[in-house]
Amino acid sequence: MADLNDEWYSAGDALYELGRFEDALAAFRTAFRADRSDHMALMAMANAASEMGQPRRSARYLKMALQLEPDGAALWFNLGNAYFD
Repeated sequence: MADLNDEWYSAGDALYELGRFEDALAAFRTAFRADRSDHMALMAMANAASEMGQPRRSARYLKMALQLEPDGAALWFNLGNAYFD
């Protein structure tokens, strides 16, 4: 399953870099489904949602990620930005 997670995360990353945020979000979501412990996939989902102008959705993904990685400084920082937006 970890390979499937890596493949979808890489695909999402490439799509994100192309500015295809909706497609990137879908790929990151699939990566997370392949590995429900991947807090980085949730953070990537939050970043894509933020780029699409959806701060509430971004905050929801970040809160989920913080349940998996409560000491994640970048997650807390991004959550603050989502609330600010």
